Amino acid sequence: MIRFEVESGITFQQFRIMISKKLKVGLKFLKLTREDKKLFKSSDDKKTLQKLGIVHGNLIILLPKCLDQEKIQKEKEQKKQEEEELKRKAEGIIIGPDLGITDEHNEEQIIELENEWDSKQEKELLMPILDRIKEGKIVLPYYLQVRMKNLGNNSLSMSVIDWLDETKPKISHQEKGDCIGVEFDFQSGNAFHSFVSNTNYEIPRVGYLFGTVNNDGSVTVDFIYEPPQKVLPKTQRVYILENEEEFKLMKGISKLLGLKPVGWVVAHKPKRSKRKLMKAWQIIQAARIQARFGEHAVTVIACPRKSGKAQFEAYQVSNQTVELVKQNKVKLSSRDYTLDFFERVIVEKKKEMSAGSYFFMITIPIIIHQSFLKNNFFIENRGPWNRGDLNVHLMTNKEKSWEEKFSDPHFLLFLAKMEIFSLKTDFPMLCTQIKNKEKITSGFSLMLEMFQN
Repeated sequence: MIRFEVESGITFQQFRIMISKKLKVGLKFLKLTREDKKLFKSSDDKKTLQKLGIVHGNLIILLPKCLDQEKIQKEKEQKKQEEEELKRKAEGIIIGPDLGITDEHNEEQIIELENEWDSKQEKELLMPILDRIKEGKIVLPYYLQVRMKNLGNNSLSMSVIDWLDETKPKISHQEKGDCIGVEFDFQSGNAFHSFVSNTNYEIPRVGYLFGTVNNDGSVTVDFIYEPPQKVLPKTQRVYILENEEEFKLMKGISKLLGLKPVGWVVAHKPKRSKRKLMKAWQIIQAARIQARFGEHAVTVIACPRKSGKAQFEAYQVSNQTVELVKQNKVKLSSRDYTLDFFERVIVEKKKEMSAGSYFFMITIPIIIHQSFLKNNFFIENRGPWNRGDLNVHLMTNKEKSWEEKFSDPHFLLFLAKMEIFSLKTDFPMLCTQIKNKEKITSGFSLMLEMFQN
């Protein structure tokens, strides 16, 4: 039981507002009766308590169901807001927090906020976003919508700016990657790096890594497939020209060998930066690779030491970077080791339009291992292949066993592309024998010798 002390001249509506605030129950859910359980009507709101016969000592009863009804209604509204928020997020719309200021008796709070006004400064700061608000791409919280309605679209409080800052992406460095380490085949790495070495590091090169994702979260790289590619001389950026048919063959062969794509590698001239940083175009490409090949996909960078020998470094980009690239919120900068944003973001508590490579990349430990595969055949897309390459390969490696000749992914791709062996009928048995290090069935070697002759 709650006791109220009121003036005799107040209306029943004013009395209801007092009860509403005290019990924290919305006005529309407040159902009151007299002691005789006779319900008050909406027409009673404008009458005074005296006129209604309410005097000192009278008991006013709140229906118990009021609280249940309000709870049910709030749950419905909350569910509806969650559904709308999911829908808007799917459409790329920014959603404002719901502060729950919806009842008439809360207008006082809105009026208090309106007194914190500086329209000139706010108009200048907020003009760029007004069109987006009108188009519905930015949905403000309820109390700010009311103020816009009452004071005009060009009048918003400074709290809008604070709220918009809260919705901006906060760029932070991710300490650990999804991949805990890389085992990198040194033969494949050296064969790959030899391309840039032979061109005096003037033409960079990229390739896809094929291997396995291990149970502990590490990645083992067994060979490198080099897709068709083009280099822009001024920027030294490499563009991959996908050959879908060839890549499908390579994936099919690797699957039969128990392998799959696990990342990409790029080889280029020595870095200008002394710090171990990825270039901006490499970060964007790495994000696309991780989105395409899976969260454990890695980036390996090969560049020469002072001695000229290859040095390999492994990286991943953060999960946040993958999402930013997916949503097309970043772009290349004029600076090699910086990414630009299309809209301001928060970087180390400051509003910025760009951020350095450090914020996007994660260094991954890398060690060298020896794969069960070889690198003896001409590597794809460094020059045109023809059937005469088979004779050269067999003559050059005539002292080697058929197991060594066949255990070369580039040679297997050649056999598939030239339709010498069938991916459906010949490769399953051949790849199983290679994978298990078994003796190659003599039928395969006889077929090659017949084809050679």
